[in-house]
Amino acid sequence: MKLQKHTARNQLHPALIIAPHLDDAAFSLGSALLAGSLGAMPRILVVFSRSNYAIETPGTGDVEVVTQVRKKEEEAAAGQMQAVVEFLDFGEPLVRGACREFHEIFNKDFDPVTDPVFEPVRNKVVNIIDELQPTLAVFPLAIGNHLDHIMLNRIGLSLLAAGGTRVMFFEDQPYAGLLDEEDIVRIGNKLNRNLKPYPIPGVELERKLLLLEIYKSQLNAIDFELVRRYHAVRGLEHMWGM
Repeated sequence: MKLQKHTARNQLHPALIIAPHLDDAAFSLGSALLAGSLGAMPRILVVFSRSNYAIETPGTGDVEVVTQVRKKEEEAAAGQMQAVVEFLDFGEPLVRGACREFHEIFNKDFDPVTDPVFEPVRNKVVNIIDELQPTLAVFPLAIGNHLDHIMLNRIGLSLLAAGGTRVMFFEDQPYAGLLDEEDIVRIGNKLNRNLKPYPIPGVELERKLLLLEIYKSQLNAIDFELVRRYHAVRGLEHMWGM
């Protein structure tokens, strides 16, 4: 499967990565983006970019301070990946009041339609896709059961069913690093039996890890170990599509 045909149209309509948070694109597609495998100047749309999460203040930090730090990290990483980044400034679960405790941001039974922010997020994302007409829209596969990843996955699946826009799904790191290959495949198959995983050409792992070092407010040694484990299991980063 070819991800890109380098035509004039693709230069005007680059790939669009719909990232839940300020690190997800680099985590899950950093190697592919560094290699230019998603085409020239892809756009990263960070949906839930208002944050109070940092390593030292997990879900309890000052929203304005944490958000400013994290946006600077994301902009620096986007520069290395030669990507355009846009922030939608919806709040993460603990910022918008979707849950009260940090552990509650992970819930496999979460129905995103019940969240008051679902319709505003869906409308905003769909409108941007309609406006930009990207060659490819990439959503999270929702490995790890984070509420925000589940919400964007639901929106991606609805667009996939509607047709028109080419939709694919990235394997969410670092959470995918906790799983064996069979578990990852099972999750993809459960979402849609017609989806298939495709390895995406990327740079060597050490270059991706160097990119991730930009996120000093977010990543610890465990995160880096999970990224290493994911690549040991999967080799290249993968996206799911038809």
